[in-house]
Amino acid sequence: MNKPKRPTLTSRPDDVVAQALRTADADERRALLRRAEGQRRLAAKVPRWAEVEALAYPSGLALEQCSSETTAGYKAELAGRLAPDGRRMVDLTGGLGVDFSFMAPMFDKAVYVEQSEDLCSLARHNFPLLGLTLGEAGRVEVVQADAEIFVATMPPADLVFIDPARRDNVGRKTVRIEDCRPDLTRLLPSLLERAGVVVAKLSPMLDIDDAVARLQGVSEVHIVGTAGECKEVVMVMKAHTATDPVIHMADDKSRLNYCRANEREAVPIYAAEASVCLTQAQGKLDGIKVFGCDGLDGLQTKVSDMTMLEGVMMLTPFAVDAPDTKTQTFVDKFTKLHGSAPDQFAADAYDAVYAVKAA
Repeated sequence: MNKPKRPTLTSRPDDVVAQALRTADADERRALLRRAEGQRRLAAKVPRWAEVEALAYPSGLALEQCSSETTAGYKAELAGRLAPDGRRMVDLTGGLGVDFSFMAPMFDKAVYVEQSEDLCSLARHNFPLLGLTLGEAGRVEVVQADAEIFVATMPPADLVFIDPARRDNVGRKTVRIEDCRPDLTRLLPSLLERAGVVVAKLSPMLDIDDAVARLQGVSEVHIVGTAGECKEVVMVMKAHTATDPVIHMADDKSRLNYCRANEREAVPIYAAEASVCLTQAQGKLDGIKVFGCDGLDGLQTKVSDMTMLEGVMMLTPFAVDAPDTKTQTFVDKFTKLHGSAPDQFAADAYDAVYAVKAA
């Protein structure tokens, strides 16, 4: 296999393309064009990598499938919490190595496993440029191997990370866990025998309830998004864990945690209860949308600071500020009579009286 080309450049992607067009050597031209494409993609996706001038770049598919800097940073934070001693970590599906490069500094020893010789060669070149030292005295080890074969003789680890390939043999995208490679449903028992924690990155289209039922020992489910779009589902598995996993929702800086039991025990809240929730959460929602149905009607009469209602959405058949004549006439008469504006329930009662009269 040819080692990755390493053009010595300090230029922008457009300049690299121009240089490629002037280059007679076909291999060098391909390397330059691959570099330009890699710089374009990583500038938005993983800016920390894009800033490294001597970085080598793979084909477009590996760039397309790699995690973003935001989601990789989230998984590094997660790994640090799950394995606080940070002795040994193994990434069984290394790929381009973005997730690995963010998680590895959390551990004394980190092993990158990848079956592709080309990607292993890229990793050996790129990791030192990213501050990850190789060799016996270094933090990082790069191993070219099939994940399932490697696991058979893998030494114990604090944490194992796996990102099964979500494409079938003809390149079509897959979602179901058993259709991905390696098949985590078959491999997981062996992993849990050798690792304290297994972390799996899965499809954002995954049926979470079905996945929890199929996988052993799911203790946490992380729904990770950026700018309101779900990017990936990350599941945490342990050999001995509770049957009701904690579900973590993360979108940029916003965080929300809950269990299925919370959903089963949930009770409807109305304007008074909602006003307490909004008051306690004031200044902490950070872009999270607050949405409710007609039970939130009248919320504006329950809060002391109207700014906390900015962006609150609700479904209701009655709006006190509706501009039509009938609504405004009703609101004016009700306010004069009772000293406060009517809510949806007052409007429902008014309509009910007229419904009875019409009957």
